Amino acid sequence: CEPGALLVYLVSSSNNLYSFKPSTGQLVLKGSLDCDPFENSNPFSMSVDRFGTAYVLYNDGNLYRVKVADASCEGTDFEPGQLDFVTFGMGFARDLATKTDQLFVSDISFSDQPGGPQPPSKGLGMIDTETMLLSLVGTYDSNITDRMEMTSSNDGNLYGYSLDSGGGGRVIQLDKANADVLEQTFLPIGNGNSALAFAFWGDDFYVFTSDGSVTDVNRYRPLDGSVAFVQQLGDVIVGAGVSTCDPM
Repeated sequence: CEPGALLVYLVSSSNNLYSFKPSTGQLVLKGSLDCDPFENSNPFSMSVDRFGTAYVLYNDGNLYRVKVADASCEGTDFEPGQLDFVTFGMGFARDLATKTDQLFVSDISFSDQPGGPQPPSKGLGMIDTETMLLSLVGTYDSNITDRMEMTSSNDGNLYGYSLDSGGGGRVIQLDKANADVLEQTFLPIGNGNSALAFAFWGDDFYVFTSDGSVTDVNRYRPLDGSVAFVQQLGDVIVGAGVSTCDPM
């Protein structure tokens, strides 16, 4: 693991890339992304691998590789719209048997009509970061909303944070083989319209939600079930990435 991969990285809708250290609350601006020089699109989601490379999805469906050290960006061969996945949440998870990381994605669909009903998610997929091909893992149970971001724990388990339309959201453990729900916990964090990011660090989950020009950071501690407000960040965070390396 690269030493820099032990931090949480955050990307904002205004193309800023930050490192974030949950133990101290330290936020450091790493740079400004120049992935879309024409500024026709904005970052939508992000995940980070064990080597300090962030995979940043823009809202037009294009996927880029970004170095977390300096925010430098390069394109990939990923073709937007594979299996009708255009925008999605993202998270790496470790396959303990093969000792490899897999990039999981959760479809987030938007209505073609402004203000129209949100269509259901197409389910859980996986992107091969060598071939840049997306494959379908499985469809979700009907009680999962399509607004879900992803992360994984150090034991290789895959989790999502799904926003509920009525307020709050749920930490959901997913079966990596078929997208079945294994466990879920409701948290009073966010709402169906919040910008969302989600990360696991040091045995705790961190949920980043924004309903305006700032982002609230909340911590959920599975060990005792506690939820605590951590701090507020002065930017709209839309993606969080932390490697599968153990930061502790």
